Amino acid sequence: MKTVFSILDYADYNTRVISDLLACNSVIYHRRYGKGKSSCSKLAYKMLFLPERYFGPWYAGIELALLFGKTIEQDCICPVLLVYECNYLALNSKLLQGMKRKCPQLKLVLILTNIVGAIGSPKSHLEEQKKVFDFIVTFSEDDAKRYDLVHYEGMYSRINITGLRASDDDYSYDLYYCGRDKGRTATLLSIAEILSRKQVSYRFDIIGGIGPKLDGFSYLREPVRNDEMLRRASMAKTVLEIMADPTNKGSSLRPYEAYALNMKLLSNNRYLVEKPWYNPKQIAVFDDVQSIDIDFIRTPLKPEDVQDLSVLSPIHFLEFVAKELNVPFEEI
Repeated sequence: MKTVFSILDYADYNTRVISDLLACNSVIYHRRYGKGKSSCSKLAYKMLFLPERYFGPWYAGIELALLFGKTIEQDCICPVLLVYECNYLALNSKLLQGMKRKCPQLKLVLILTNIVGAIGSPKSHLEEQKKVFDFIVTFSEDDAKRYDLVHYEGMYSRINITGLRASDDDYSYDLYYCGRDKGRTATLLSIAEILSRKQVSYRFDIIGGIGPKLDGFSYLREPVRNDEMLRRASMAKTVLEIMADPTNKGSSLRPYEAYALNMKLLSNNRYLVEKPWYNPKQIAVFDDVQSIDIDFIRTPLKPEDVQDLSVLSPIHFLEFVAKELNVPFEEI
């Protein structure tokens, strides 16, 4: 018996996270989201609300063929469908149940990247989803305990950093931040005041925020594309992470991106020191802006202090999923 993983993805930044899997023989990759502009997306979204009788074996069979190709017809295959919560299929319990009836060996896993209650993962659907999916995995330790979900620490793929900077010592600024406002602008202003006194350069790209027009500050209406954000981050010595709620044990992608870019991270996330992949030479945590280590920010990371990114490989995640489902896993 061989396990085949079909991944239903939804965003550029997440594709970056799992990109190491895309060339694997046992992985089939798809990109699908929610109510899009295309006629196909609109039709698929409307089908969420059709009566159950419309989801007969014919439609379940079509969906299985789309997601797994001809491998679904092989008796020696154990198909595992990984669905990210923002996809409309995550809410289509009738179709998922039909797919399981059509293919009894099918395993379903729901992946929550957002905190429960945020966009794409409303609380009202969780109990119904638990009845359909074999298990639900979240990257939030708090949510895992609160809603009885399976917790996974996090993952990230390698980034080809060649060409992002002209050379290893070609930096445009010492510190870089990119993220939504969500009340963070006041903290960023306080940090900027300290950095200016210490002659530390910075670039803060604030999405959806409004504030004073200062050098180094950019207030953006739209999010920065993931590849562009990574390019800008690579031009700094250190990346800044500001958690809107420092009491939450979760994490943004900033630590993983810093590791993938061979960079330092400055964060107010006190729980980073508890992570199994925490590297004190690459991550500095502060409780208040007055305690920020200025020398850490403006000193480039030494090659010998770089964290081995293999500990965050998404291949380990697939191995974790296979173990939870008690299905075979072949080393990729």
